[in-house]
Amino acid sequence: MTFLQPEILLGLPLLLVPVVIHLLNRRRYKVEDWGAMQFLIQATRASTSKARLKQILVLFMRTLAVGMLLFFLARPLAGGWVGKMGGGVPEIVFVVLDRSASMESTQIAGGPSLKQQAYEALRSAWDIYGEDSKLVLVDSVDASIIPVKDMKSLMDGWLEQESDTSTSFPLLFLQIHDWIQSNNVGVCEIWIASDLQTSNWQLGDDVWDGIQDKFLALSRNISIKVLAMGGGQPVAQNIGLTHRGTIQPGFGKREMVQLRAQLISNREETESVPVSIEMPGATAQTEVTVEGAQTSWQQNLSISGELIEPWIHLSIPQDSNERDNHLYLVIPPDITPRVEVYSSNALISSIIRAALLVGIPGESEIVIRDTIEDEPEPMTSLIVWQKPVPDNQEAEWLVNFVENGGTVIFLPHDNEENDASELFETRWGQVENAPDGMPYQISNWDQQSGPAARTSEGFTLPLDRTTFLKRRQLISSGSPLVLFSDNASFLSMSLFGRGKTYWLSSLPESDWSTLGQGYAFVPMLQRILIESSTRFAAPVQLEVGRLPQSLRGIQWIPVVPAVPGHSPDIQSGIFTHEGKYIAVNLPVEELELNHYSSSDLTSALDRLEVITMDGPTPLAARKGTADLQSELWKFFLIGMVLFLGVESFLTLPLSVNQRSNQGGTA
Repeated sequence: MTFLQPEILLGLPLLLVPVVIHLLNRRRYKVEDWGAMQFLIQATRASTSKARLKQILVLFMRTLAVGMLLFFLARPLAGGWVGKMGGGVPEIVFVVLDRSASMESTQIAGGPSLKQQAYEALRSAWDIYGEDSKLVLVDSVDASIIPVKDMKSLMDGWLEQESDTSTSFPLLFLQIHDWIQSNNVGVCEIWIASDLQTSNWQLGDDVWDGIQDKFLALSRNISIKVLAMGGGQPVAQNIGLTHRGTIQPGFGKREMVQLRAQLISNREETESVPVSIEMPGATAQTEVTVEGAQTSWQQNLSISGELIEPWIHLSIPQDSNERDNHLYLVIPPDITPRVEVYSSNALISSIIRAALLVGIPGESEIVIRDTIEDEPEPMTSLIVWQKPVPDNQEAEWLVNFVENGGTVIFLPHDNEENDASELFETRWGQVENAPDGMPYQISNWDQQSGPAARTSEGFTLPLDRTTFLKRRQLISSGSPLVLFSDNASFLSMSLFGRGKTYWLSSLPESDWSTLGQGYAFVPMLQRILIESSTRFAAPVQLEVGRLPQSLRGIQWIPVVPAVPGHSPDIQSGIFTHEGKYIAVNLPVEELELNHYSSSDLTSALDRLEVITMDGPTPLAARKGTADLQSELWKFFLIGMVLFLGVESFLTLPLSVNQRSNQGGTA
């Protein structure tokens, strides 16, 4: 037997209170002998043994009543046959219906979604409990906990509502734990219906160790029953659109934008998928060849003339999950870049300036300085540093700039002296000269993303045709993006705070390399400039339920789809407010193709009582079984009332006949 409030048992010494009161009452009267005393003693001697027995019984009833009260307040739990006598049902049943976007998938084309099947299974299981347990619903969208009397009304609303959110099961478990603790819940069960998507459960995260510790510390009987929707079988064939890469901000008035998207498929075969492109007042369609699990797609789209509204809607034909067949984009407003270049070499400064200005329309501000005399201007997006690594006030300014979201490109200084200074966990080594007739060559780099990625037309930057006569060793803990054939790093990137640093190990001078020709150097610098300038552009590409604080609390009006009541906290689409537009899409992880198995779940949560069942079979409700503990406070409450009733009966005053009978006997 265990207790939900064991501290109450510290009051067990109160059992002595009736005894103490009884003894004190016996000392309240002073015995005085008087003449007729001997006749009274003789009259009552015959009933003395009965009176003593009655007093003992009264005292015993009072003591037991106090004990029953203490045990009632301590809320005892018991299992086995005792628990079965107590009812064998939980006090609270928490019901969690996973409403993430992946639960909208179907196993059979045109069939019910996993979410619909899960709802039916949960409802059927609840019918078994009836009125014996209290029902608490847990919303997977915002982790809110809602005690209800009837599952149907609220769950029907959830079933009808489209949800493009992600689900964080670690957060849900923590919320349930806190609710159990704050409401002092005893025996309870947690019912969960989910497709066990890996991104939602994150079973490999260390946070689960802490969650299990918290639940075990409750000392409650808590059973967790998980209905694995899909039964471990893959959903019907599906292709989804994701917003990895979108529309980059531009400079000046643009006549064309570059669309970027990624298609994620669970099909093995290669196929051509029609992609519909919708803009205000215009539509178009193109074919995209989908190969393998992930396919990157880019397309330039003409926007000559003024758009009525700056949004673009991409869609593919309906398949097993309608929720991931749409991608919403907003053309971000143009920006004016500001760059500070620090170099003592006039030729390199002019090459950098030309590389940053080529093909960029509109106004831009590029400041070239020999030394940094003060902190960078607040609206500076990029700093190019071609000087020895600073180790004084200049270093502090650069660190503050990067941590606050800025980007710095470091190029090696052009003198032969070694540079031992370190900044951003990176430092320069010695200058290396290529052997005669054997210049350094680049052989490996990231062509999917980053400064050295392919162009929008699919062309590869000619880095492998760029020759290097000199380079400076780059000693860095950052991520190498471009490597020489001997695996030395040419371009490295590091993240610090909200900003980035890029390090290039050679210079665009003829005695260093052929970078000065610009075929690779220019697009690399301009991509970094565009990327760094986005921090001053208001966010327009967002994920459902993850709006920044500055955009929350606003009454957003849905534009596409124009469904009244749609909210960027729950649904994807294009939304507007006072002339500002935002595009809200599914969280990227909701297109995750990997799912845990039931055995994965029970292994990861091996310290908790977890029962898994494969859906869509009905969730088995367990009622009145001997292994389920029950609260026994009802028995102790009844016992207390019973003992007080017996004590009251024993202490009732004697009737006239009883008194005369006792007198006659005497």
